[in-house]
Amino acid sequence: MKILRPVLRFLLDWIWQFPQMLLSVILVKITKAEKTVFKTAEGREITYYLFKRNTKFTKFFSGKGTVKILLHDRNNDETTIKHENGHCGQSPMFGWLFLVIAGISSALFSNMWCRWFHRNWCRYDRHYWYYKKRWIERWADRLGGVDRDAKLRMIPRRADARFPPVPGQVTA
Repeated sequence: MKILRPVLRFLLDWIWQFPQMLLSVILVKITKAEKTVFKTAEGREITYYLFKRNTKFTKFFSGKGTVKILLHDRNNDETTIKHENGHCGQSPMFGWLFLVIAGISSALFSNMWCRWFHRNWCRYDRHYWYYKKRWIERWADRLGGVDRDAKLRMIPRRADARFPPVPGQVTA
């Protein structure tokens, strides 16, 4: 029975999360990503896959969290890893609908929208809008244990910024 339980759990996870599991396996193979283990400040270990950002396919690809976290070589700080791990936590909650609900919302309505329409905004405003105003990103931060206010405090905020300062923010 001890052997059967993990096998059943694995099979149920694969069935419940099949689209994102398959996408993760395909992306790891296409990008030739290498498995890496990251230890957070809290002592938690997060496994993710690191790829080089050097192909036509991966040029505009910053990172994704479905079942496996995939990050390019320039985007692997603790905040990003924990945030993408938060997206991995959303996957078992949504099952087959994860890519529709979280994937499209995150990739199109948050990421692409910000790149297309907010490119003239200051860095503080882009980060504030992306991580504090978009529900799927805010939730991924919460699930991953990210202190987004601490990250925003490190970004200089211009006096003419659109969004309010986070507690303790210094205006540039």
